[in-house]
Amino acid sequence: MEREWPHPLGCFDAFRAYQVTSPLLALASPDVVLNPCPPFSRGREVSAEVIAGPRFVGYQFKRSLLAVQQAVLVFLQQVR
Repeated sequence: MEREWPHPLGCFDAFRAYQVTSPLLALASPDVVLNPCPPFSRGREVSAEVIAGPRFVGYQFKRSLLAVQQAVLVFLQQVR
């Protein structure tokens, strides 16, 4: 069972309908992958089942995020 994290404002229930779940992801094309913008919380924005599934690539992307951010900064410095 997923652990529910309390929101300090108590407003998580209002957004529950927008959580990415397996049934919602099943409506997408089979080649769709999910890469949520960090930070994200298991069981809040994305269900634990989706995070454990093969279509979730958030952790792989996050590993290279710093290198991507650094490359953008170098590029922007050269544009000046």
